[in-house]
Parts: sequence; C-alpha cells; structure tokens
Amino acid sequence: MLCAPRAAGDDPVGRRADATQDAHGNPTVVAMSELDRPAQPGRRATGVVNCTWFEPTASSQLDTTKALPGPPVPSGSSLANDHISYRWCENGDDEVVFRGWTRWTAATIQVLAADLAYEASRELPLPYPRPAMSPEIGADQLVGLSTWLWLEPGSWATLDATASVPGLSATATATPTRVRWDMGDGTVVTCEGPGVAYDPTRDDEAQSTDCKHTYQHVSAGEPTGAYAATVAVDWAITWSATNGQGGTLPGTSRGTSFPVPVAERQAVVCYGGPDDC
Repeated sequence: MLCAPRAAGDDPVGRRADATQDAHGNPTVVAMSELDRPAQPGRRATGVVNCTWFEPTASSQLDTTKALPGPPVPSGSSLANDHISYRWCENGDDEVVFRGWTRWTAATIQVLAADLAYEASRELPLPYPRPAMSPEIGADQLVGLSTWLWLEPGSWATLDATASVPGLSATATATPTRVRWDMGDGTVVTCEGPGVAYDPTRDDEAQSTDCKHTYQHVSAGEPTGAYAATVAVDWAITWSATNGQGGTLPGTSRGTSFPVPVAERQAVVCYGGPDDC
C-alpha cells in the first residue's frame, strides 16, 4: 500500500478524531437501536445499579413521588408472598434510575431478574469509537489511494454492568461485533474487527488490512469541502442473573463523526531532470 508522505514529527500511527460535541461534551452523532434513548445532557453510564426494598406504611400512597414509603427491608430478609413492596434503584452517581411498587409472588423473581438486566444494560459504559486513518485524519486523502481504517485502543473491548437487589443480581455484558465506516461518499465499509493500524516503519508489502477504502472523487463539492464520515461500533448484549436466568437483549451501537477531505494529485512529466519542470 502507498501512503501519502508524512512530515517529520508527524504522529506515526495516525491522529485521533474528536467527535462533534454538544455543550455537555456528548457526541452529536450517535447510532442507536430500540434499546437506547438519546443521551441525557451531562449524564454518563456508571456500570452499576443498586436497589433497595422498602416496606409500605399505613400512610404511604401507591404514587410515591417525594419520599420513600417506609423503612428499608432488613438485609437478608425474605419478602412476604403476595405482599406489596417498593423498589428504589440508584446508579453509581446516586441518580435514581427506577422506583416503583411490586406485588411479590413466586413468579416475581423471574420477572425481576430480567428487569434488573435491562436496568444494568442502561448503565453499560459503552465508549464512542475513536477513529484512526492512514493517511492520518486531518490530512487530505487522495483519489485512487487506499485509506487504512482502524480504531484506537479503548474502542473495542467487552464491557459489563450489574444491577442488584438484596438476594439477586443481574449482569449485562456488551461485546463488540463489527465496525461500520460510512465514508461520506455513499460507501459503507463493514469490518469484523477494530482493524489493523498502519505502521510507517514497515514496508507496505509486509503489512495488510481488510479494513480500507479508496475514494474515487474529490470532496471539493461537499458543503464543508470534506466528506462527513461516521464510524459506528455494533454491540451484542447478553445477560445472566444469580438465580440462573439469562438471555439476550437488543443490540446497540455507538458512532462518531469526523470530516474527511479528499484531494487529487496530478502527475507532472519532466524531461531532462527536476530543474526542467
């Protein structure tokens, strides 16, 4: 593979792109599935949810909005069958992520495990991918020249989050499955892994990648003079609970946008030598 020349001191493995961000630092380009909701400004996933059971009191109302209904159920105690209890759940930032009444029956434990798994999945700290390219991001890509694509460390790793109540917990595990590079020119490159970083210290013949793209047209006609590219990582989500239950949740994805300028270089034929051009 032939890469564009680098100036001395350039980053040898490619410069990372920063996502377009809102005032709270959240990337504004996000690919989502039915499981997801738009990120709340300033909110982050914490990887943990802790829930507590509370007993109702004679004065408690079924629509509790301002205060807890009664004293917490002592740790290690079993909930009474056909008895209404109140579940209050907070994440690692002490934000309330669930609160509501439950009539406890023998079948409740089956439903509760799945509920906890869903709550845990909402706290999965899935990163926004950090794209890297060669030629590097920010430099002109060249028409007819292959561009290597890969993700920087931290964008591709198995992650988990756990939600628990006394006596039961469920863990949601997210596994990256593929990377989709929307190159902005109508082409989507799908890669089964994070890609291979281009190493400028090695000969082109000694390295290869299946994750690359060749632009056929310059980007001068685009509104910003560059193609609007997006890279998204797709995640598969499974869960397991301490009561032996488990299953699969809808997958999700995270995406980051970045501009890609593409130019064309014309060959110059010189007769005699460089000084004759």
